[in-house]
Amino acid sequence: MKKIIVVLVVIVLLFSTGCAKEENKTSVYSAASLTEVLDEYNNLIVKKMNLNFDSSTRLRIQIENGAEPDIYLSANQKNIDILKEKNLVKESKEILKNRMVIITPKDSKVKSPLDLTKNIKLVIAEEEVPCGRYALEVLDNYNSKYGKDYSGKVLNNVVSRELNVKLVVSKITMGEADAGIVYITDINQNNKEKINIIEIGQDFNINASYWICRINDNNESKEFYKNFLEDDNMKNIFEKYGFRVIY
Repeated sequence: MKKIIVVLVVIVLLFSTGCAKEENKTSVYSAASLTEVLDEYNNLIVKKMNLNFDSSTRLRIQIENGAEPDIYLSANQKNIDILKEKNLVKESKEILKNRMVIITPKDSKVKSPLDLTKNIKLVIAEEEVPCGRYALEVLDNYNSKYGKDYSGKVLNNVVSRELNVKLVVSKITMGEADAGIVYITDINQNNKEKINIIEIGQDFNINASYWICRINDNNESKEFYKNFLEDDNMKNIFEKYGFRVIY
């Protein structure tokens, strides 16, 4: 009987310890385009983050509706500003720049931005998603080169608007569309063999702006935010995946 009691006590202690460790993890809501980066960093710091990836806008809406992550990373400034207006941000900082590219399956007939006006299937992110908004801005910028009706012709070829940038990439790697517009950093070891990249001219491209902010005001969140920004390992991983570090 005593042995049974001892075993039960040990099980309870182990369970309690596991729960405590889970509770001590930092909750991070992040733009989907940072998935590979933060997964690698999380492995480096021994899984100290609970990561939730989605479009920046969908995550911002969750925070507006009561979600309380410790840290939020957005692929644009607009979502940060909206949260600031509602006094939901304790501190924030711009940390990264990114740029857009056109991607196609290996056998696609799309070879240049002008080909997007032909009879093709184009996939982009929803307009409310930062990647989707940036894609629209790129197309508008190309109006000055290809004519004022260029962007309209291209948008007539859109067959799907995805909830986040990773879903756009997935459509292309599976050959479900002829082209997509994504961040250059979304091309990685896992998909580069299935994708062609068409560069967008510097005069027409977008400098996507990434921000980090602290939502929770406890000491653990403050410490994580500070350490995150000071950790050279994090900066190195950002650069490894093609982001331009500006902090």
